[in-house]
Amino acid sequence: MVKERECEKCGKVVPSSDVKLVFRGKGGLMALCSECRSKIGVEHPVKAKVKSEKKTYYCAKCRYKFKFDAESGAKLHCPFCGDTHYVTEHEVLTSESLLRTVDK
Repeated sequence: MVKERECEKCGKVVPSSDVKLVFRGKGGLMALCSECRSKIGVEHPVKAKVKSEKKTYYCAKCRYKFKFDAESGAKLHCPFCGDTHYVTEHEVLTSESLLRTVDK
């Protein structure tokens, strides 16, 4: 038994293997058949979101270490105490880096 699905643009019932999800702006995702996708010029359907690089931050007030995505657009604050003034990027100290700072 072949599963079928309705195209959200033209309303035609097609095999579900022919239907792909595409972005429709702020409205979210839309299931379109191959004909509708070719008409509106959608070459690539929705792909998995690329994970961004999260950096490690440290709150000197409450001594809480956490990861934060700077590209998210959210305001950087400590998730434990809520403070913004004492949060800095966490640097891993090694014996070599300590010796280099002493030599300078």
